Amino acid sequence: HEPKAALQAELAEARQHFQRQRGLLVTALRRSARLEEELSSMRDNLTRKDIIIYTLRQDLQKQEQEAQYQQQQFELRQQQLQQQHQAQQLQQLQELQVLQHHQMQQAGVQTLDPANGVFPPPDCEVIYRGTADVLEGGGPAQYQVVRPAMPPDRIEAAARVARRVAPAMASSALCSR
Repeated sequence: HEPKAALQAELAEARQHFQRQRGLLVTALRRSARLEEELSSMRDNLTRKDIIIYTLRQDLQKQEQEAQYQQQQFELRQQQLQQQHQAQQLQQLQELQVLQHHQMQQAGVQTLDPANGVFPPPDCEVIYRGTADVLEGGGPAQYQVVRPAMPPDRIEAAARVARRVAPAMASSALCSR
């Protein structure tokens, strides 16, 4: 019986050892399955994050392109407005020059143009000379303000009146101070 009892004791010990080994294996398999599940979940989270990052980069690139387009449109509009303003200023200047030219002609301003033979009349005196832009000539032109010449006796009479009036005006200017 001894060998049978020794065999049964050895069998019981082997069963216990098997049960422990089986328990360790079940624990290891459960842990492995849990770790595999966690790994799969982490991979899914990482994939989601990669997709989010990719989408955000795409959105950022679109916004940068839109901002650049808007900046270009703004600069283009600003340039157009500046050109329009300059054109308006040029048109106003040209209109002003035409008006000035007509006023100068009405006021007795003679435009000198030796190439076209325009000179002041011989019975006029020049009271001012200058240079101005004249549209018809396409560039700067010399001009002079003329008035009919005074006969010598009128010049002397005007000088006498000026000599008499000048001291009176000077004293009245001093009194008003």
